[in-house]
Amino acid sequence: MKRRIQLLLVLFLLAMSQAVLAQGPNLIWNPSFEDGPVVTGMGQIGYANYWNNQCTDAWIADPADVFDAASTNPSTGVPSNAFGNQPARPGSSRYAHIYAHAAYSPFYDFATEGIKGTLVTALPQGCYDLQFYAVSNNSPFPYDDFSNQILEITLVSGASCTGKVIYTSPSSIPNNGVWNEYNDSFTISAMEAGLYDRILIRVWNDGIDYTGDSHRSMYLDDFSITAGGGTLPITADAEICPGESTTLSTMAGFDNYLWSNGANTPSTTVSSPGTYTVEAWNDGSNCHSSASVTVTLHDLPNIEIPNIVYACNEMFPIICGPTPPAGGSYS
Repeated sequence: MKRRIQLLLVLFLLAMSQAVLAQGPNLIWNPSFEDGPVVTGMGQIGYANYWNNQCTDAWIADPADVFDAASTNPSTGVPSNAFGNQPARPGSSRYAHIYAHAAYSPFYDFATEGIKGTLVTALPQGCYDLQFYAVSNNSPFPYDDFSNQILEITLVSGASCTGKVIYTSPSSIPNNGVWNEYNDSFTISAMEAGLYDRILIRVWNDGIDYTGDSHRSMYLDDFSITAGGGTLPITADAEICPGESTTLSTMAGFDNYLWSNGANTPSTTVSSPGTYTVEAWNDGSNCHSSASVTVTLHDLPNIEIPNIVYACNEMFPIICGPTPPAGGSYS
C-alpha cells in the first residue's frame, strides 16, 4: 500500500517572528514617504517618518525635500512645486526630491543633498530584491542639466554614509515626467550580515559642467527591499508503484518556474523515479528560490497463496480441494 509523504521544506530568512518565504514584506519603513506631518517648507525630508539626511562621513550638507499634496506652500506641493509640475504615482500623495547645484558642490562626487531611510531590521545573510520609482525634474528651467542623472543607492549603518553600494542607474534617469520603475537584486554575505540598517540615496555630480550654473533634481517614491531566494515548499506523493504517476507542487505566485524535467508551472506530473528540482523567481529578480524532492518507485508485491485444504460446510457447499475454485474473490 502506497505511503503518502507530505514534504514541507521551509527556510527562515530573517530573524523575526514572521517567517519569510521566497519573497517577504518590505524591509523599509515608510517606503513611500506618506507617513509624517504635513510639509510646510523646503528641506523637510524629516517630515517623512524614518527618513533624514544624517551623515557623519560624507558631504550631505543640505536636507532634501518632501513634496506633499496637502502642503499649502506652493514650493512644496504636488503636483506643482518649486521645480516644476510632477503628479504623484497612483495612490500616493507625497514623494521625495533631491536637488543638485554645481555651484554648491563642484568638488564632490555627489550632490550635497541626499536621503537616508531606515530598515525594519539589520539585513541578515541572504538574497534581496530592490525596487523603486524615479523621474528627473521635468521643469522648464533653462539651466537644468540632464546629461548625467545617475542615481546611486548604498546600504549603510546608523549615521554613516559609506557602506555597500547595491544599485547604480546604468544611465540617466529620464526627465519625461513619467515615473519609471527600477529594480535589481543584491546579496548579503555571512560577513556582512547584521551590518546595514539604513539605505542612502544620492545623485552623482559627475558630468555637470561646472563652468556654468548647472542644476538637476530628481523625484523618488515607493522604495522596496524584500527578501528573496530561500527554500520552497514541495507537496508530493513521493512513492509510486509501476504504471502510476504523481504530481509535484510548489507555491504559486512567482512569475517564472523551472523544473528539472523542463516544466515551467507551479506543478508538474512525473511517472519516473528520481530527484526533481524546481526554481522559482520573479521578473527582474536574480533571487531564485529552489527545492528538490526524490520520488521512489516501489515494485508490485509478489503474493504467493499456499496450498490450502478447504473445509467443507453443509450450509455453504463449495468445491473442496487443494486449489480454490475459479472466479470469485478469496481471502
